Amino acid sequence: MDHFDFTFSSAAPAGKRHVCYAGEEVVRGFFKLLETECDRYCILSGYEDLPMHLDSDIDFMVNQADYARLLPLMKSFGERYGLRLIQILDHEISACSFVLVRLDGNQAIYLWLDASSDYRRDGQKRLDASDTLARRRLHPRGFWIPAAADEFDYYLVKKVGKGNLNGKHGARLSQLYGEDSKGCGEALRKRWSSASVEKIVDAATSNNWSSVAASIPALGKELLDSSERESAAVWFLEFARKFRRLIAPSGCWVAMLGPDGSGKSSLIEALTDVSRLAFRRIHSYHLRPRLLLRGGGAPGGKVTDPHGKPARSLAASLAKLALFWCDYVGGYWLCVRPRMVRSTLVIFDRYYHDLLVDPKRFRFKAPYWITLLVGRLMPLPDLVFILDAPPEVLEARKRELSVEECARQREAYKELAAELQRRTRTAVIDTSRPLDECVQQAASEIFGFLEARRVRRYGI
Repeated sequence: MDHFDFTFSSAAPAGKRHVCYAGEEVVRGFFKLLETECDRYCILSGYEDLPMHLDSDIDFMVNQADYARLLPLMKSFGERYGLRLIQILDHEISACSFVLVRLDGNQAIYLWLDASSDYRRDGQKRLDASDTLARRRLHPRGFWIPAAADEFDYYLVKKVGKGNLNGKHGARLSQLYGEDSKGCGEALRKRWSSASVEKIVDAATSNNWSSVAASIPALGKELLDSSERESAAVWFLEFARKFRRLIAPSGCWVAMLGPDGSGKSSLIEALTDVSRLAFRRIHSYHLRPRLLLRGGGAPGGKVTDPHGKPARSLAASLAKLALFWCDYVGGYWLCVRPRMVRSTLVIFDRYYHDLLVDPKRFRFKAPYWITLLVGRLMPLPDLVFILDAPPEVLEARKRELSVEECARQREAYKELAAELQRRTRTAVIDTSRPLDECVQQAASEIFGFLEARRVRRYGI
């Protein structure tokens, strides 16, 4: 394996070092891969500090033939540098993101690569790859970038499409406009009305983009109206892409189960940090989706006296069981699944199966076999983590339960883990160890799941 270094991301939270980006040698290796394996390429934007410092994704463009070959190239490149290819997010028919990661202790080292051939947004082509690559120019540090007018066009279209244009973005646009005002003006006139072009030119020359930022909704509408219509074949491919996202979501669903004092909250917080660059967003739930009866829980989901209240009657318990089933099933299809389609890591702090281990906590009084049967009709997470620790450790952390009750729950959770392992990916995490070791194990399980899913879906 080649030697390589890493640069820590400035985006990592203060006091934490769970996330960093790949360093200079990896970036140089990636540029070399593009140079040797692709006919032509260019880094579309955000290259000012490359290859020395990487603190975001790398946007690059290749022609359509090379774009079709990227998956095996990205996999082999990642293996060379010890990076696992865990995600392929196809956000347009001619654009996708490759997410590569390597765990180094409790740190996740990421390389996020945004690839495109023709640049499309909202299903419509905005930038032709063959024209853009033909006009590319060599950066002084040895990699290829677009012509100033093409980068200006790409960057403005991207920011208008996202509805986000701040001072930093405007300064970059003004810089590009200053490099080739004539070419930028020609690009503007192809997309927007004369009044809008005048407003954008004024902003570019004065580096004051406030009026343009305020006009983004109108500019977005003009952009859609000016786009050339795609063929029926392209629209079919776009429909197929969206359908694939529905049936094969790129998100991941995780549930944390375990007794009070097993460290669920601490592990969820740390795991959220270390996994955040593997997904577009992260969302958490406590116990259930709460599609039905959103309130009713303790503040923050915390329970200070879990066995302090008497059990409900059998009839009330069965009614609660029916409510749980409706909430979990309906919540999966209406809340959890749509988030997974949008590349979200969904984390549950507790899940239905805690009811099997500790019914007294939920004031539940019904035959175990009914509770177990309903549980088998529930949608299951992609990954279930059972948190485990010796009874003395659990009792010391949370003094609401006796050592004997902690021991009973510990054994019950181990039995539950054996049951769940037959139905979904399940891991037992010994949380009596240092938190960093637990984070490493949990993150490794998530990345392993994503990698196995990639192989299953793409055959490579």
